[in-house]
Amino acid sequence: MPVNGYHMLPARILTLIIILFCACSQPADKSTGPEPGEPAIAPDAILRDYASLYYYKTGEMMLTVKYTALDTASHEISREAFLEAFASGNYLPLKLVTADSSLKYKLYPLPDSTPAGVRSALQYYGKTYYGYYKREGKPFPFISLEDINGQAYTKESTSGKILVVKCWFIHCVACVKEMPRLNQLVQQYRNRDDVLFLSLAFDDREQLRSFMKKTIFDYAVIPVPERYISDSLQVNLYPTHLIVDKKGVIRNITSEAGELAAALEEITGPGKN
Repeated sequence: MPVNGYHMLPARILTLIIILFCACSQPADKSTGPEPGEPAIAPDAILRDYASLYYYKTGEMMLTVKYTALDTASHEISREAFLEAFASGNYLPLKLVTADSSLKYKLYPLPDSTPAGVRSALQYYGKTYYGYYKREGKPFPFISLEDINGQAYTKESTSGKILVVKCWFIHCVACVKEMPRLNQLVQQYRNRDDVLFLSLAFDDREQLRSFMKKTIFDYAVIPVPERYISDSLQVNLYPTHLIVDKKGVIRNITSEAGELAAALEEITGPGKN
């Protein structure tokens, strides 16, 4: 019988429809997610366009910390071999799901349909990560430094300390955007007298002093010549972070604050911050 333009269904049929609707509306079973060994994110979704790749790179790609590296046949290989292959521009480091939340990446050959911009970006990322890897274990090229408050830092005065070094400049949007996250990291290690947070910027002293009057950044802010950053530190991407161990050796280089935090925990040890 029509009621106000709608047709009323018999009670039994209406009840059955409600039951079926409720069954279909239940939350998805969480157990249906990717299983260990499967991609954390489908490669097609990552390679769709540059924005998707960038989201994956900044959120999931952590290749300067401890992880298991696999070749295309899922055989374990060295980190060096993995990064060298990545630098060729022919592969995506595909993050796999693990049962214990450890990191595992597999070389995924790029299909012919991969957009040229995505392929170029991957090669750039690969060369950058491989370059970082090749510099690990090298001595940090220390010079005498003085921050904008007059505090001096020398090779001798920082001996026996872990140095967390950020390379940046005032007009680098990404460098400034990550500062709140880095301030949290400084706070996390506030009880560690053996961990120093230093930032090297090629802006002049007065520009940095003016900038710091309106910006909260808890690192020591040190003006340095641009050539020191580009030539001695071999840094051309901003921001770049370096972790230097107590012997003055570079242990980690990354451009991501999240990766920096994970690497620093590996070096200092969990639960010791």
